Amino acid sequence: MEIAYTKEHRYRFIEDSKIETDNSVIYRAQDLELNRNVCIKIIKIDGDSPREIQAKLQRSMLEVRAMVEISERTIYLPNIYSTYFDEDKSTLYIVMQWIQGTSLEEKMHVPEMQFIRWMINLFDILSTMERRNLYHKDIK
Repeated sequence: MEIAYTKEHRYRFIEDSKIETDNSVIYRAQDLELNRNVCIKIIKIDGDSPREIQAKLQRSMLEVRAMVEISERTIYLPNIYSTYFDEDKSTLYIVMQWIQGTSLEEKMHVPEMQFIRWMINLFDILSTMERRNLYHKDIK
């Protein structure tokens, strides 16, 4: 997927940071205006008609709003800074907090109480998503 979003060249994409999923591409970038690292998720909204594209965009924005609600209650989800929909390219850009972390394997060696706190947060997140009929396709 081609990187098209620059928001007047506000973001500089960091080389070798590309992560591809089934329906999106995620990049680490530098916010040149605020001098911080961000994550930019790029979602191509495909559809056979403007109505179908609009429906898929609305669904994606429901997910964004759920993430905003959840991120206000936990430190385990990134904060959403902004969104932008490029109508010409039918592409949604989500600019969010970059969270530097360790691998899941490294996190598996934590005290039991920490693990339980993580599970409580995870169940809260999944419950919020379920109330909005949003279902993550890749929870392991």
